Amino acid sequence: MLLQKAFAPARIRPFAISLAPWLAAAIACSFALQVWLAFTRQVNWDEFWFLTRIYQYRQGNLAADLQTAYVHGFTWLVYVSDNVIGRIVAARVLMLGFEAGTFWLIYTAARRFASREAALLGLFIYAALNYVLIHGASFRADPVATFFLMAGVVIFLAAELTWLSAIAGALAIAIAGLVTIKSAFYLPVIAAIVLWHYLETPARRTYALKLGAGIAVSAVFFAASYALHRASLAPVHGSLAAAASGTAETVFASGVFARTWPYMSQAILSNPVTFAAIALGLKRCASDAMDAKTRMRSLVLLSFAFPFATLFFYRNSYPYYYSFVLAPAAIVAAFGFEHMPRLWERAGWAIVCCVFFVLQIPGTIQTDQIAQRATLAAVSKMFLTPVPYIDRCGMVSDYPHSRMFMSTWGMQIYRTRGAPALQNAISQPNPPLFVIANTPVLQEAFAPGSQNIAPDYRLLPQDARALRENYIHQWGAIWVAGKDLGQLHAARSIPILIPGTYTIESSAPVLIDNVRYKPSSIVMLTRGRHEVESISLQHVILRYGDHLYRPSTPPPGDIFEGF
Repeated sequence: MLLQKAFAPARIRPFAISLAPWLAAAIACSFALQVWLAFTRQVNWDEFWFLTRIYQYRQGNLAADLQTAYVHGFTWLVYVSDNVIGRIVAARVLMLGFEAGTFWLIYTAARRFASREAALLGLFIYAALNYVLIHGASFRADPVATFFLMAGVVIFLAAELTWLSAIAGALAIAIAGLVTIKSAFYLPVIAAIVLWHYLETPARRTYALKLGAGIAVSAVFFAASYALHRASLAPVHGSLAAAASGTAETVFASGVFARTWPYMSQAILSNPVTFAAIALGLKRCASDAMDAKTRMRSLVLLSFAFPFATLFFYRNSYPYYYSFVLAPAAIVAAFGFEHMPRLWERAGWAIVCCVFFVLQIPGTIQTDQIAQRATLAAVSKMFLTPVPYIDRCGMVSDYPHSRMFMSTWGMQIYRTRGAPALQNAISQPNPPLFVIANTPVLQEAFAPGSQNIAPDYRLLPQDARALRENYIHQWGAIWVAGKDLGQLHAARSIPILIPGTYTIESSAPVLIDNVRYKPSSIVMLTRGRHEVESISLQHVILRYGDHLYRPSTPPPGDIFEGF
């Protein structure tokens, strides 16, 4: 009885007109926009990397065990389409399903504290945020984890905890934890709900037994699933504890907010209603916490804002992170709207939110996949079979990647290790045959001084030099193995680190290892040093492949345009 009273929405005045149908229509419009974006919006580098991990797992090359358990559920993607972007679009469609479920879970949880109208308005301020529109259904861990975590929230919020619901709720949280370790940010929310129920229920011993059973089953499930996942991967050096410790040191480093503030400021300017509504809800919760009758409920609601608070100290608080942390905060906003008994107040918030939603639509649809599709199509024609390559994020996911993920976090780890990873890769028996310079890090390596990059995020000098000395520009962002010998006349000894067939680009014959070759001839070069001589002064280029394909169309624009 006490729990039923606690969950009962605050009494409001009846209206002749209800905003509920209009709010439901607005939420449907925001979701429809996301469906369109799933098929048309530019693929982010994280999404390419997410898919690359799946291919690495299928090829037996995946060694990283943290935050990679999802690969077992997405191996079917390799059969969906004949191109990488088509597979990511298919994955986005599935993510739309997870997000639709999250919408329903936010509404269901909000109904525990608010009326239908207030709950819908709380959901709308979440669904209309620009970062949710863009990244709410992106191919990342976040949509999956958000769904399962919110499922756990809804299950534990139920007025009665059964043996089955206790196990189901704990398993949902365990699944989210397997997908991403940042699911831990939801634990204060779950803990607050559980403590509230425990203190309110007269049958505390039974409640504790049910909860204990759920925790025990989920712990066994998590441990067994992780062990099976680890056993299915390639060998790795180091322990889980060491990896988790290193991760924690990186993601909670100092100066995080200064780095991520530009993204938060953009979110606030794009839709200030969302943040104002959350602040309104928090204010109301803080006020109600002063009253002994509503203190526990208010403290529970305040805990719902903890994931949101991580925006101020979590290193990777980038735009895609907002849909993950704002889901429970939307319930706080709904609680604030619940205490607006006048129709015109809620209607005003809804209208302003609609206005900002419409204003940000042009920004959400401004990027497309043209440059990405053109680059991937060019690669598939240059190299008809999968060959090793280097790029920022595994953009050609079905080709063997260098395994170096050039995010800011990845570059920090790389710089800390201090090992020339790319130089080492080029020295291996099966070296990368091309590079896609789809990040300023690689663009700076090929053209020093062309990009403004902090020293902590640059390639090591050895790696940058290895790229310049072993690859030449092909088309767009694509560089292929080769040697640009410049104006050549006298004999020169050159090192070849990438063996194979090369096309000679010159205007007159050249001598290679004392053998005469006409312009456009092909020559097989082994790894090692070779003598190249030109009879007359001319520009000589050795380009990998037998007259490697080069598109006749102009190169496309930027492959990535921010988040």
